[in-house]
Amino acid sequence: MEVIQKLKVVEVLRVSPPSGSVPETSLPLTFFDVFWMRIPPVQRLFFYEFSESNTITTAHFLQSLLPNLKHSLSLTLQLFYPLSANLRLSPQTDEYEIHYVDGDSVSLTVAESTAEIFHQLVADKPKDTKGFHPLLPNLPTSSSLLASQVTLFPKAGISIGICFHHVAADGRSLTHFMKSWSSINKTGDLSSIAPLPSYNRAVIKDPGALKKMFTDQMAQIKFEKSVERTRVDDPARATFVLTRCDIERLRKRVTPRVDPDRIRFSTFALACGYVSVCLVKARGHDVRDEVVCFSFWADCRTRLNPPVPDTYFGNCIASVFAEANGRNLGGDEGLVTAAEAIGRAVERLGDGVLRGAENWIPKYASMANKRIILVAGSPRFRVYETDFGWGRPRKTEVVSIDRTEGVYIGDSRDEEGGIEFGLVMPRWERPKWLRCWSSLQSLPHQAPLQKLLFLSLSSTSSGYNSPQSNASSSTSSHTKTTPPTLTSSTPSSQISNTPSPSPSKSSTHSAETSLSPPKLAFLKSVTPTATRSHYRSSSPPDDFHHLISNQPKDAAKFHNLAPNLPDSSALLSLQVTLFPNSGICIGYCLHHAVADGRSVTQFMKSWSSINRAGDASLIATFPLYDRALVKEPPGLKRTFMEQMEEYKFGKTTEQMDVRTLESPLRATFVLTRSDIERLKQRVMDRPNPAQKPFRCSTFSVACGYAWVCLIKARRYVEDRTVYFSFAVDCRTRVDQPIPDLYFGNCIAGVFANASGRDLGGKDGLATASEAISGAVEGLRLARGGADKWIPSYVALANERIVTVAGSPRFRDTDFGWGRPRKTEVVSIDRTGAIYIGDCRDEEGGMEIGLVIPTSEMSAFSSFFNDGLKV
Repeated sequence: MEVIQKLKVVEVLRVSPPSGSVPETSLPLTFFDVFWMRIPPVQRLFFYEFSESNTITTAHFLQSLLPNLKHSLSLTLQLFYPLSANLRLSPQTDEYEIHYVDGDSVSLTVAESTAEIFHQLVADKPKDTKGFHPLLPNLPTSSSLLASQVTLFPKAGISIGICFHHVAADGRSLTHFMKSWSSINKTGDLSSIAPLPSYNRAVIKDPGALKKMFTDQMAQIKFEKSVERTRVDDPARATFVLTRCDIERLRKRVTPRVDPDRIRFSTFALACGYVSVCLVKARGHDVRDEVVCFSFWADCRTRLNPPVPDTYFGNCIASVFAEANGRNLGGDEGLVTAAEAIGRAVERLGDGVLRGAENWIPKYASMANKRIILVAGSPRFRVYETDFGWGRPRKTEVVSIDRTEGVYIGDSRDEEGGIEFGLVMPRWERPKWLRCWSSLQSLPHQAPLQKLLFLSLSSTSSGYNSPQSNASSSTSSHTKTTPPTLTSSTPSSQISNTPSPSPSKSSTHSAETSLSPPKLAFLKSVTPTATRSHYRSSSPPDDFHHLISNQPKDAAKFHNLAPNLPDSSALLSLQVTLFPNSGICIGYCLHHAVADGRSVTQFMKSWSSINRAGDASLIATFPLYDRALVKEPPGLKRTFMEQMEEYKFGKTTEQMDVRTLESPLRATFVLTRSDIERLKQRVMDRPNPAQKPFRCSTFSVACGYAWVCLIKARRYVEDRTVYFSFAVDCRTRVDQPIPDLYFGNCIAGVFANASGRDLGGKDGLATASEAISGAVEGLRLARGGADKWIPSYVALANERIVTVAGSPRFRDTDFGWGRPRKTEVVSIDRTGAIYIGDCRDEEGGMEIGLVIPTSEMSAFSSFFNDGLKV
């Protein structure tokens, strides 16, 4: 998301401690401080959202809020006077010191944003980094230690930006200053600040003359260049959150894999290990046998001998390095490898926090052009407790990680025990990062299926107009303005045995049916259920024709056409959207626990048939609900329930939530019958006759072609296994076949795999088609193994996998207006899956729908279209 910042500087002020409140003072630099002499300043932002947005105008801000901020800053600087001081060479020792004299001050820039972008800046999703830079001040001179900026977003909020020289203080000390300033601003009482900062430099003992060693090393190797990475192209900033439950689930995942007496995984090690694995994979470091370094800082106050007071103001942190092999980090045990490396590095601090300190600077210098992940911040700072009187910050950002390609770690705003990560990464890394990150998150259950059917209205139906277009529209007008039989024709008996319609509500154009399925024993835990239908009027008809085109389009345009389940017990929700004088969209949201794709298609076809004919007796085939038809292997149901609870299986199938990406695109690609025949011939004419012959079905060659195009678009073409997952109808494949009319779930998960290098080669289509055909054949031959389905999905959650939704066998849903003009599976937005369906315009053709990042769509389109020309 591009964020364009337009800023007007109102004034630049100088704020000092109250005159005469602080005597002239000099503070020598310790070896901890000297380490930061040449490092660029730290930049931090705090965003505060107004609860009463309409009352905070520019005038109110300048007359009320700003004077209080200036006054409270002055009082705070009285306690934290080194921040208003200057860095200088001491006339007595010829060494650098922090020197304060009465009248020293910090700059306070007052600005107003003229762009309505506050809510874009505080969102977690990726956004342009440039929008943050104008909100931060620069240090006015090379000797300055602190500068601040307050920016008003009229009727929205305030940001407070801080730029400070790290030589003056570490993160813990700066947090002490910010919390003190916010407390004084909120209460107006200087005496409320406790505890007070301590500036006693004598508590820092310098073993081995580290101060002189650090000074000499920095001069020799240009240390400042070691921590400043190459600026990335097209950078974006985003925030990702690990909840407390996520962290505990990560702990359960790694604990069985190690000896508990050997190492204990802390929250910090687990969370940072998880981020390390995701970054390594996003940056492509997981395919090489090279060392990846993870660098962070440890507070030394309680680790020194004797300990330093918690209130010590200055720098008192040690550099820590954890290292692991990139290929190991990208493997099945990557999280264990990363968390153990970080945990071991923390444990080594117990041997002496300053042990090896002479190597800190050379170590950074040696990693300058290598694979290193730098970490800033700490969740122990609890920065969301910085309340100036406007409530907790809406968001905090460490902007200076832009220069280092670093990671910011902090506490979560919304949950005690959660952790927030801020990253800046180039566009090409984002899809890979998101696939890895989202695969380990938790959901309480499998996400529902959402599908849309677009129906064009014929000329005889052109009287369907928007209810809102008639000022006198009422409940009685709904029979004219919406399809009159849709509600009454819903075959709710397929979902429930006891429908009881409730009265329509004209204000929402909705009708509800309360359902209770007493004969469906496996649904006892989610009764009572509800089917809900909504009628909405949409935008101009031009939108309808845009949405039904096959061309790439904004995926978000489809979201408001698909309903959500109204509560956790609901099984089905329906929505009918009218595009006046153009068409109708029927969307449904189904909990997959009630039915598979074949069953819901049976429901939709029955509904459409009754709507078209007005006679339920014409339905020749009725659904079967007899669960005795499904012969359960002993204990399999219990095994599934235990595995889903253990692995939080709902999130495992969500490989990449594309809704979090910048500008995800949805498009449909068509394989005609002749295309498919040519692809089959290409497979059978492969040059290597020694390969084992196989049945090249329409499904295997079409899915294989989509698989090859997608892994090429994602650049998964190195020598590493990639996977293809789809579901197969089991009704005719079990030992005792189940009738086609069985209503429920009767599908099996199937996995195909092949080398990315082979798929990307000249025989990639043959490789893919053979792998898919082999997986289907293996399902037919195999007996048992169902207890491995869920662990298999979990094991592949972090791998390169393409999943498939739909089937070309689900067809012919006619509500009386002809075949659907278009169908879309909206729920693939959450999974990164591709949708396979029958072709509307040709018997034997196939449609392939997908939602992928903008950066991948053009590549996929080129591979898909060019491949058909060969």
